[in-house]
Amino acid sequence: MQHTLIRLSRVREKTGLGRTAIYRNPTFPKPVKINLRAVAWVECEVDEWIAQRIMLSRDGGSGAGEGKASREAGC
Repeated sequence: MQHTLIRLSRVREKTGLGRTAIYRNPTFPKPVKINLRAVAWVECEVDEWIAQRIMLSRDGGSGAGEGKASREAGC
């Protein structure tokens, strides 16, 4: 299974969120440490998070934490 890692600037472009919102949102995927001073996010996890936000917005649902287990298991 191949995963693509994306840096903060790309995460911000994809989500429209700022740095603080990305790091403080408990439902947002956690970053992966890629060296001593750099992190990145798994792109498919970010895409799944976006899809969940769209689904919740359209359905008016209240399952903000849904899908967390599937994110942790991999895309």
